[in-house]
Amino acid sequence: MHRLVDSLGHERYPERERARQELVNLGDVAIPFLEAAKDHADPEIRLTVRAILKDHEEAAARRSGGQLPRR
Repeated sequence: MHRLVDSLGHERYPERERARQELVNLGDVAIPFLEAAKDHADPEIRLTVRAILKDHEEAAARRSGGQLPRR
């Protein structure tokens, strides 16, 4: 899982996109790893991780009736 997160910063776009899609497909299983990486030193990884987490949170809210969790 750490390798997938690190691949979000790969120099080649197809590799970054493949890692992103795999993490999205893993769903809840990937969340702890993504949470741990949301302040990653690599800005590409940081931005992608935060976008995946936001999308996951919004999808969960839609499934539960539209309420986003409070932060």
